[in-house]
Amino acid sequence: MSQKTLSQLRDADFAKSLKESLRRYRAMSVRPTSTQIIEDALAARPQRFYLTYRTIEARINRLRREAIGAGGKKLSASQQQWVEVSAAINRFLARNKRATMSDAINHVVNFARPSRFFISERKAQQLFRLTLRREYHFVK
Repeated sequence: MSQKTLSQLRDADFAKSLKESLRRYRAMSVRPTSTQIIEDALAARPQRFYLTYRTIEARINRLRREAIGAGGKKLSASQQQWVEVSAAINRFLARNKRATMSDAINHVVNFARPSRFFISERKAQQLFRLTLRREYHFVK
């Protein structure tokens, strides 16, 4: 039995979100563009962050020192994800005064849900083509 990677699990979750988005549009008798479906799916809440404990542990301290999100420039999907991970850790530590950073990271890995999918536009379009090529045949 093969084990799925976190990326494969994320992509499957996103594909499910794409199908749900298309189903909602069809229920409203609307003919959406592929861009509308992708944007709708990206805005959906995934099941988890799809990051490992070690990944978060290795990057969070450096990211906090660099103060990601400070300044006026637009952040990439990956940077936005790390801003949310840091915020989730901060919320956990604020609610649980005796908790350690390790406890907070464990909580984020196992229980926290991000606000949206943090996938690049290019990857989202690729997953759209792979997922809905047969179902989405009526739009140019």
